Amino acid sequence: MANSVISTVVHDGARNVLVEVTGILDTSDYVQADITTISGLNPVPTNLRLDTIQFAIQDTCSVMLWWHDTAGTSLIAPLAGRGRLDFGWFGGRNNPNNTGYTGNIQVSTAGWLTGAVLHWTLLLDLIKQGV
Repeated sequence: MANSVISTVVHDGARNVLVEVTGILDTSDYVQADITTISGLNPVPTNLRLDTIQFAIQDTCSVMLWWHDTAGTSLIAPLAGRGRLDFGWFGGRNNPNNTGYTGNIQVSTAGWLTGAVLHWTLLLDLIKQGV
């Protein structure tokens, strides 16, 4: 088998976007890659704001969310275990718009061990900006 990461846009409204991401790691950690692309949304925004993350991540695994930019250094949040992060009460987590930003959101993982099969699920509550 091979690692599997599936990203599904559950709701794509005029303003709000809800994205579910599930991952199964059985061969290695997942290398930083897009899970949400703004060009696939309707209407297409210029950027996204993250209001809430709900997550369930199997023990020994961590999942990192990133804003996509050319440097690959715009970490949104490192996640482990189970929980909910609510950024909405203070205006959400905005993209810092670093050099080469695309508005997309990326994910990577750490903690995979040889022979292990690790599972994780994320639910992202996003707000479109610039529509």
